[in-house]
Amino acid sequence: MTDRNYLNSLRIPTTHEPLRILMSACLTGIMCGYDGSAYGTYSSVFKILDSDKISLVKILP
Repeated sequence: MTDRNYLNSLRIPTTHEPLRILMSACLTGIMCGYDGSAYGTYSSVFKILDSDKISLVKILP
């Protein structure tokens, strides 16, 4: 289980070296669901997309 010491030792993301996150493409608004949908809108995902310190890697699981 992740503990505070581990979390405190992680680097702080910057615009030059952003935090990279793998995320299902359908959650980012791409119409790639099995039924051709994007599974709705998720305001928390769009907040992440707007950050310059986070780089999303969109995948199709």
